[in-house]
Amino acid sequence: MIHLEKYFFALTIVAALVLTFFLLRPFFTYLVLAGVLTYFLRPAQRFLLRYLHSRAWGAAILIVLVILLIVLPSFYLAIHLINQVTSAYNSFKDVHSLDRLTSWVQQKTGYEIQVTAYLLKLLANVRDFLLQAAPNVLGSLAELVLGLFVMFFVMYYALQQPGGVARKLAHLIPLEPGLKDQMIEEIHSVLEGVLYGQVITAIVQGFLGGLGFLVFGVPNAIFWGVMMMILSFIPFVGTPVVWVPAGIALIIDGRLWHGVGLLAFSALVVANVDNVLKPRLISGRSNIHPAVVMIGVLGGLKLFGFIGLIIGPLVLALLIRLVEFYEEVYVPKQA
Repeated sequence: MIHLEKYFFALTIVAALVLTFFLLRPFFTYLVLAGVLTYFLRPAQRFLLRYLHSRAWGAAILIVLVILLIVLPSFYLAIHLINQVTSAYNSFKDVHSLDRLTSWVQQKTGYEIQVTAYLLKLLANVRDFLLQAAPNVLGSLAELVLGLFVMFFVMYYALQQPGGVARKLAHLIPLEPGLKDQMIEEIHSVLEGVLYGQVITAIVQGFLGGLGFLVFGVPNAIFWGVMMMILSFIPFVGTPVVWVPAGIALIIDGRLWHGVGLLAFSALVVANVDNVLKPRLISGRSNIHPAVVMIGVLGGLKLFGFIGLIIGPLVLALLIRLVEFYEEVYVPKQA
């Protein structure tokens, strides 16, 4: 009878989980953003509690700050990004710098490389991806408002009870207390490594790269800034794929000091974010292998869209670390 009851509860829970998945699926992006923002805002929440002594007021103030500093600027950037995607593609088709760049590369290397054709094909694929992803991110006005309401609603209560859901889930893990704490610490370390070491670094590089393009007169700076943010996740590729050709194109186009300035700024500032900022952000946290980040980003973008930049590396890194944890704890070590 006891076993029958266990099977009944197990089947009921599985059925409820399946139904819950379909219920939450329309709000998946907003729920992930709510979780990520709540995680980032924990230090600010602790700071506010020193002076307010009210979790509700602290959560409300932080949500207002998120709206003013993140949501509204994101709308502005998204609207301009959509306009700049097609503009960037059309400007590439009309600009003569690419033809001169092709000739310059051919003279220096002796090989005929169709730079224009390759870049236009790549840009067309990026344009199609962004234009298809934009409706998924923005959606209709009613869907957007509902999604943001759900996100802020979840954030409001999550900020008032930091770690409440995590503690309840941890309580259900069938492990000894010591092993349970160790596994939770490993998950926490991976979470911080991805969010602080990868996401913040990518945002900073994209912002600085776009700022450099704007200062030195490269058109569609917002679009290229977003491109550099995405590429910064990919090891051994990164932002130079964007700013090196842009700087060379400016020089060939006769704008010598603009091109030199862009290359110098990007090499000294943008490229060094990885060397200066990332080690400080992931100090004491899990340093995710570059291959894991690359596969996670590409797979996440394909499966989830823009939010996959965070979900992909996070899921893959967690899986690898949990497998390592299982091996360390349960697999007998050979003498």
